[in-house]
Amino acid sequence: MSDAILNPQKELAKLIQHFSPMDGVFETAIPNLFIIRYSEISEPAYRVYKPSFCVIAQGLKEVL
Repeated sequence: MSDAILNPQKELAKLIQHFSPMDGVFETAIPNLFIIRYSEISEPAYRVYKPSFCVIAQGLKEVL
């Protein structure tokens, strides 16, 4: 990927790391906006959420 794409992605990953100091789910100042951070490989987790918009900042995840 080009630097134009990777730099904002790296910046977003750093911001997420700053505002979520450990693994887990963190609320933000914006209502209904959460940061979810997992740093360990795990088995698939099956959950049902309200309709959502998901952004993968780093690594490989699959959201269906």
